[in-house]
Amino acid sequence: MATVQLTHVKKVYTGKVTAVYDFNLSIKDKEFVVFVGPSGCGKSTTLRMVAGLEDITDGTVKIDGKVVNDLQPKDRFVSMVFQNYALYPHLTVFDNIAFPLRLMKQVVKVPLTAKEKESHKVKIASLDKGIAILKKKIEDQKVTAKRQEALAFLDGQKTELDKQLAAEKDPKAAARLQKKLDDLAYDRLKALYPIDAERRLKALTDERTALAAELASGEKAERRKMSNDQIFEKVTAVAKTLGITDYLTRKPRALSGGQRQRVAIGRAMVKDCKVLLMDEPLSNLDAKLRNQMRAEIILLRKKIDTTFIYVTHDQTEAMTLGDRIVVMKDGLIMQVGTPQQVFDYPENLFVAEFIGAPKMNTLKCSLIKEGAKYYVNPFGAKIEVTGEKALTLAKRKVETQEIVLGVRPEHIEIVPSAAPNAIHTTLQVNEMMGSEFHLHLITDDGTPLIVRTPTIQLSEKQKGELVYGKSVYLTFGGQAMHFFDAKSAFSLLVDQPENLMKKPV
Repeated sequence: MATVQLTHVKKVYTGKVTAVYDFNLSIKDKEFVVFVGPSGCGKSTTLRMVAGLEDITDGTVKIDGKVVNDLQPKDRFVSMVFQNYALYPHLTVFDNIAFPLRLMKQVVKVPLTAKEKESHKVKIASLDKGIAILKKKIEDQKVTAKRQEALAFLDGQKTELDKQLAAEKDPKAAARLQKKLDDLAYDRLKALYPIDAERRLKALTDERTALAAELASGEKAERRKMSNDQIFEKVTAVAKTLGITDYLTRKPRALSGGQRQRVAIGRAMVKDCKVLLMDEPLSNLDAKLRNQMRAEIILLRKKIDTTFIYVTHDQTEAMTLGDRIVVMKDGLIMQVGTPQQVFDYPENLFVAEFIGAPKMNTLKCSLIKEGAKYYVNPFGAKIEVTGEKALTLAKRKVETQEIVLGVRPEHIEIVPSAAPNAIHTTLQVNEMMGSEFHLHLITDDGTPLIVRTPTIQLSEKQKGELVYGKSVYLTFGGQAMHFFDAKSAFSLLVDQPENLMKKPV
């Protein structure tokens, strides 16, 4: 298990196309983090930079406290499940899962022979001599560095010295100045070719330390391939966890989409990786199977207990799977938080509209402060802001201003025409979803609205009246509203994190 730290990570492709801007995120050990956003927002690119499949233009990626920017994917101790499964069609399920184990080598300790011990002693003695020589060269290099400082001073005074030489009438004094310049020029020539001894000294010192440790312990580390028995044990254990033990002898073409997805996950799990990366693994499945696999991933997470980074464009997956979700747009982080935080307290208009199905209704109106109370005036109505939302606005000292008002479809009520603050709309589309209706309406000024109402709340007569062109009157409570600045689109109810977004929403 491991932590993952991304600090000021940036990705720029050829042609100066920036896919990911200043990306900062700290992922805890064993945490399940979901990157969610529309296509092209940079979520898969960020995941691939963590995996080592994309070079990092700027910034650092740390896994378990170690910078991995320059490490190959195989050396990062991560596994990745791709969108298209990437199974080998000619191999069985067992061999597909076992494939990374057959390539992988594990470190084992073996005793040193008498001959190897003597060889270690000879090498250590030789290294001691080389280290002593390099230390002397480093001291010589420091002298050269001092000369370089003198030359830098000379370069700054060259114009003045040339003037003195040109004005000097005494041949002996001019000769002394010229000799001084020649001597320093010679020193400069030597300084141009410094000995890069410190890097070599570190390498020799590390080698000597490793040899001395092996000699003291009487053992050396060797990288060996896993035995067939070890591979069989690990593959069968993973197959049992995923429920695919009965399919180990089949080939991928004999499996369903969900079964293939489990094999792909098993191939990633079998390496005992520190971080498991999943790039839209359910996008190729049908709706029913996607729901089933989503539940299985939740159970899987509890069984293997590793650090997950999951990429999806489906906000339902993000809300149900993640401990935290990272909402992205155009290579920028829009908001980071738990699913409940992001749903209840969106920090900007993009997050408010992206998270939630159907999406939040947004409309332009005014937020009016009258004494200690706040009101909004959508479509001529005057609705008081109540509860926690009103207290938050007062605490933040929000004044009267133009806003974008947000109300989720499930918080809008259908009321009689004579009800206070009733808003007249005309029904355009009625989507019957089984347990609820999704009503697509339009106000008198042409603003579209969506209302989500349970079927159990409507009588048979009311259900029959929900037809195209029917007048419907709506209202909503003062606790159910969200308020966004009309210019910046940032929420008036929450503080904006520093350095989170470099461009406006």
